[in-house]
Amino acid sequence: LAAAHWRRFVYLKLARRWHALWCRWSPSGELRSVFDAERAFEPTGKGCSMQVVYHYRDERGTVAEGPQSGPWHLTEEACSTPHGMLHPASPEMTTLLLPGGPSAWCMRRS
Repeated sequence: LAAAHWRRFVYLKLARRWHALWCRWSPSGELRSVFDAERAFEPTGKGCSMQVVYHYRDERGTVAEGPQSGPWHLTEEACSTPHGMLHPASPEMTTLLLPGGPSAWCMRRS
C-alpha cells in the first residue's frame, strides 16, 4: 500500500505551485482556523521538494520561513507508508492519495 500511495503522488513528475484557502475543523465540526497558503512542489528525480508560504489574516501576516514552511525533500523511504504519505514537518499528519489524483491531509489517531 505504501508503494501505491507513492506512485499516486503526482509531484514526482509535475512541478506545481498552487494557492488555497485552508480551513481547519474540529472533530465536532467547529471551524478552528481559516488562512490562505501556497504550496510549491518541484520534482527532484528521487522525490520532490516542497515549500509552503502561509498568509494569515491576523498579526502573523505572511510566513515563508520556519519549521512549518520548509523547504523539505520528500522521498519514498522517508515519507511513504501504508497509511499514506507522512508530512515531513508533522509525522502525525498523513495524506491519503486516491486513484485519479484526489488527496487529503489528515491527522492520524491511534
